[in-house]
Amino acid sequence: MVPVISSAGPESHVPRHNWAATAAGDASHIVVDGAIDAAIDTAKGSMAGPVETYVDQAANGSAVAAVGALLAGGGPAEAGEAILAGVPKAAHLGRQAFAAILGRGLANSGQLILDPGALRRLDRVKVVVIDGAALRGDHRAVLRARGDEPGWDDDRVYEVADALLHGEEAPEPDPDELPATGARLKWVRAQGPSAAPAQGLERADLIVDGETVGSVDVGWEVDPYAIALLQTAHRTGARVILRHVAGTEDLAASVGATHPPGTPLLRLVRELRADRGPVLLITALHRDFASTDTLAALAIADVGVALDDPRAATPWTADIITGTDLAAAVRILSALPVARSASESAVRLAQSGTTLAGLLLVTGDPRRTTNPLSLRRWFNPVNAAAATALVSGAFSAGKVLRLPDPTPQPLTAWHALDPEIVYSRLAGGPGRWRTSLAPRNGGAAWTTSPTPRFWRRCANRRGTW
Repeated sequence: MVPVISSAGPESHVPRHNWAATAAGDASHIVVDGAIDAAIDTAKGSMAGPVETYVDQAANGSAVAAVGALLAGGGPAEAGEAILAGVPKAAHLGRQAFAAILGRGLANSGQLILDPGALRRLDRVKVVVIDGAALRGDHRAVLRARGDEPGWDDDRVYEVADALLHGEEAPEPDPDELPATGARLKWVRAQGPSAAPAQGLERADLIVDGETVGSVDVGWEVDPYAIALLQTAHRTGARVILRHVAGTEDLAASVGATHPPGTPLLRLVRELRADRGPVLLITALHRDFASTDTLAALAIADVGVALDDPRAATPWTADIITGTDLAAAVRILSALPVARSASESAVRLAQSGTTLAGLLLVTGDPRRTTNPLSLRRWFNPVNAAAATALVSGAFSAGKVLRLPDPTPQPLTAWHALDPEIVYSRLAGGPGRWRTSLAPRNGGAAWTTSPTPRFWRRCANRRGTW
């Protein structure tokens, strides 16, 4: 059973998750169990944040103050004023203003806010779970290569397969290697149910002249915004967890804890929420490794953020669907500490307003009036604090929206590639670096350096590629 809930009410999730089942089944050829449409996860959004904690305290305080007013000889009017003095209006309005302005700004930038309540839950997030599927870049990458025939060692298989993945001509062979004329990749169909957690790994055989000369494990390059995302997550103060997919192992040092590829996201989110508190999940569905486990995890996360892949199923179980890159997700993460600060500031304003209103009630303001149209009645400490919190929350959200976009940091393993291929990709055309870099004075010309293979062999010994 896959639990689902929306802060907009128990009925609001039904159409959205009906769409999820249809979209996932049609676009990714996976079957979503019917329980995803009807089951309710009561733990989603149930943990109290700063505002909820104060509201409970204020309700008890108002009740005690009202009873005290009656015992002191006051009438219903005094008891009512005691209750109104404790209304946490500022706490609610401050957070609501922050969420409303932030939601409008995110929507204007092209993000789809399916559950606006998720923006009000940003102030309580304790754990950030980043799925490696969200860190996937735009280009395929050879992760491991194995040569099976003489003249086809691991390095030769690697460079030929990498060139084929990028639609390039294979580099010329060394004297002890064979040419790659007519080389192609034959993909090996993956086996396993769609409900199995995705690992982001595909396998292919390298075919030359009709014979298999080696095999490769193929993943994806890491998104250029991955480093910015991890750095921003670290600055939120929340616990950062990375669920690996193939190719993200080198990012382990940037997070608090990691889990290997294939770890079920649904179970991981549940365990972390029970152990540490509310969870924000960042993930993505891709056509080649979509999984119902991802849809279910998005459904139960306190804040579920999914990247949009136009070629894959739309993750309707998410609370927020961002654009196609990680820059939008970075902005959402940058809102976490600001949301927490805005809620805490709103709570302090509510406490100040309640304290001043209580003092005026106890001391007895001779200018107090019961006229509902009186300006003095409307500009009491509680309402003044609420107005201040409203403006402060809106300003805090504006600060998040005005943050500059993060700087992309490509993580392509240039050292593992042939220099001519590196030049070709950087220049955006055929590699003619030997001609362009040749000395004009007749001196020695540039030659291919053995450095790429040296580094690949070193990496292979350490088991990092």
